Amino acid sequence: MTTHRTAMRWTEWVHVRNTEYAGADLGLVLHPDDDASERFLLMQLGPRTLPPLGWITGRDGKQAKYQVELPSGQHAFVVPVKSLESSHVLKMMMFGLNKGGGLTGSRFERCPYQSWANGGPPIDECNFDVNEFRAIRKVEGQKIEPDSATMICKHAPTLDPYGIDDLPARVTQSGRQYYARAPGGEMWVSFYDLPAETRSALWSRYCEEAAQSELNGSR
Repeated sequence: MTTHRTAMRWTEWVHVRNTEYAGADLGLVLHPDDDASERFLLMQLGPRTLPPLGWITGRDGKQAKYQVELPSGQHAFVVPVKSLESSHVLKMMMFGLNKGGGLTGSRFERCPYQSWANGGPPIDECNFDVNEFRAIRKVEGQKIEPDSATMICKHAPTLDPYGIDDLPARVTQSGRQYYARAPGGEMWVSFYDLPAETRSALWSRYCEEAAQSELNGSR
């Protein structure tokens, strides 16, 4: 499958992780369910446009030596900047940099952006224990059928797609997050909380729809 103008397969998309953290232990954050074959790139936000700090594939990044434990008891991976691949290599492979060193954005996560329908999770649910909150969504995710589900994406923290956790600054990185819900349902479920087969099928469908959106000249 290719997308209009970019001629890129969906497996060649780059997932951007943005951070405001500037500590010496800065690294690119990976979720345990990030796809092994996809590429992830770290951008440091600041008062001026900065070049990417580097990138890595999910396969290379999700190694035991990079694993960290979160306050919630879950784990993630933090790949030190020095262990990331040079962004110049990725530039030659996949995208261009503008004169200021920032990303042009022309080949990043080509998909029809939609706002968070109904404002996201009900605020009165946010007093749930974080793990209980996610467990409820995992149960809901079992009911979602890839062929009929509604999908959206929004900008949210990688390790806290529902915005309910209090993450340490070091692992607070954000990017596009993807969600689905069953027809007529009221509960959006992060792709991370879906069964692996459902997540894969929905991602393929999402990218097919993104390609069609590109062909139609919309986003």
